[in-house]
Amino acid sequence: MLQSYSSETLPGSGRSRLLLALAVLAAGLFLLLFTLSLTRTETGDVRELRQAEFLAADAALPPAADDPRWSAIELPDLLWRRGVIATGGWYRLRVRLERQPEQLHGIYLFRLNMNAAIYLNGVYLGDGGKMSGRLTRNWNRPLYVTAPAALWRSGENELLIHLKTYPGFGMFSPVQIGPDAQLKPVYLQRQFVQNELSQTFTALLGLVGLFFLGLWLLRRRDTAYLWFALSSFCWAGFNTHLFVRDPPIQGGLFLWFAHTALDFWMVFLVGFMHRFLGIARARFEKLLIAAQGVFALAFLYPMAAYDTDFVSHATTTHAVTFALGIYLMVLSWQHWRKAPGGKSLALAVVLTLFVLAGLHDWLMENPIPGLLSWETLVSLWSNQFHLLFFLVPVLVLFLSLHLVQRFVAALDETERLNRELEQRVAAAQKELKRNYEARHALEMSQAATTERERIYRDLHDDVGAKLLGLAISAQRANLPHQADLARSALQDLRDVVSRSEQSATPFGDLLADLRAETEQRVRVAGLELTWQLPEQERDLHIGADAALHLSRILREAVSNVLRHAAASHIEIITRFPHDRFVLEVRDNGAGCPVASVRPHRGMTGMRARAAALGGQLTWGENPPGGCKVMLEIPLRGVPPETRG
Repeated sequence: MLQSYSSETLPGSGRSRLLLALAVLAAGLFLLLFTLSLTRTETGDVRELRQAEFLAADAALPPAADDPRWSAIELPDLLWRRGVIATGGWYRLRVRLERQPEQLHGIYLFRLNMNAAIYLNGVYLGDGGKMSGRLTRNWNRPLYVTAPAALWRSGENELLIHLKTYPGFGMFSPVQIGPDAQLKPVYLQRQFVQNELSQTFTALLGLVGLFFLGLWLLRRRDTAYLWFALSSFCWAGFNTHLFVRDPPIQGGLFLWFAHTALDFWMVFLVGFMHRFLGIARARFEKLLIAAQGVFALAFLYPMAAYDTDFVSHATTTHAVTFALGIYLMVLSWQHWRKAPGGKSLALAVVLTLFVLAGLHDWLMENPIPGLLSWETLVSLWSNQFHLLFFLVPVLVLFLSLHLVQRFVAALDETERLNRELEQRVAAAQKELKRNYEARHALEMSQAATTERERIYRDLHDDVGAKLLGLAISAQRANLPHQADLARSALQDLRDVVSRSEQSATPFGDLLADLRAETEQRVRVAGLELTWQLPEQERDLHIGADAALHLSRILREAVSNVLRHAAASHIEIITRFPHDRFVLEVRDNGAGCPVASVRPHRGMTGMRARAAALGGQLTWGENPPGGCKVMLEIPLRGVPPETRG
């Protein structure tokens, strides 16, 4: 369902006060339009004739000048107001000129019902269309004819106008006469406002109805689009009443169609506004549809036959329509109080102007005796337009823009959700692919690890046993150097096997293992060992590869002392300055002058392993005598990464 719009501002805020001021300004402009339109159109050489004579006769030819039935009246004239129920009549106006005009003159009737033919001094000038049978409908269309200068006489001129209407109708406005150059622009302006704009609005509303009907067909659950489309179609149908002169059906039937469309327009507008404001009153809407349907059927014959009670029938249904307009106005202001905001305020103001315009148009067509003075009514008929035909398109435009915004917002939201869904699907597919690849890599790694562990076990069980036997035999044969080599090779084998079984080792555990191994080797070789641990332990882990590099660097450094230094004491220092790890191996042996030291395979391997750890390895003298080997590596060089 289409949701009602939310508020934009809170009461008392600067923006709300500004919008309220704009609403007051709009109401003021409406009143200004109302008062300015009461001004007379008589300007320059244009004369407005209000005194006339009337003869109720529907003869096609002008009646005799001395017919006693001629009676004096004042224009504008409403036949039904004077109790004249006829299909036509003749108006006679006398125009006195001091001299014959030299230019083309125009004769202008700004309002009549239904059609008229104009004669000047007995010469036919023109009419508004069909004068018999299905009359041409000019109830909302001004009539203008021109009279050549030669037809005018100096002195008194007789202007006869034959009015054709239906029983119970009939209206005749004051007649304006003046130079064509001055009067015709006035006629064209009124024709544009009353007829051409109405045609444009009708086409526009028809397109709006088709557009929202299409939206409803796409989104059947949003019934607000359907109600709005039906409302637009009904007003477009009623709007044809303003400019269609020769309808394809009988005039009374066309009149019934137009007024029925007006009443159902309000019913559908109520249904739409309920949904627009988030109000659920389905039973009330069904009751309105049923009531207006009954009214339409009940008044079909009286309207189609132009029954004299037509006005009372139309008054009944239009009174309901007007009451529904007031109902919508009250709803809009209540909604603004509950949800203050620019759009809700604008809607309330437009609907208020809409009700005022409806009241204005009602008084133009159905003057209530005693409510307005005759002079005011004359001004209304003379110079006013039907305002509702201008405000309804404004209301439709306002609602259409809001509905389009809502529809576009819904489309944007749908597209956003689709994009999110596509992104989630793509991410899920990528994650599935990554998981598959990771699982495949894990299976390959597990297979390689299983095979590696099997090889390690075989090496340990076979080669390890032989190395251990070799070490024992060398020790018994008093060959310490060979025994140490055998033990070192055995320890390397054990390192490879043990380190391969774990991904990372606590740094403290690794140093403890290296200390235990070194103490055993040094004790067997008959040397003393001093091991200096860091003052503060670091909660660090070291990867298997890095642990193997560090173990072999220390083992090679100790082996070099045991083999070549002729030392009696070995000192090993470990510390963590800042984010680095430092390992020093010192001895009190024969020393190692840097210039005379030639790199051998062991030293080259130690440097390569130090480089693999991102550090550096240095040799130097250990005062007062002996050699010092120092390894310095960054802690980032010993990450707890898993062997792959």
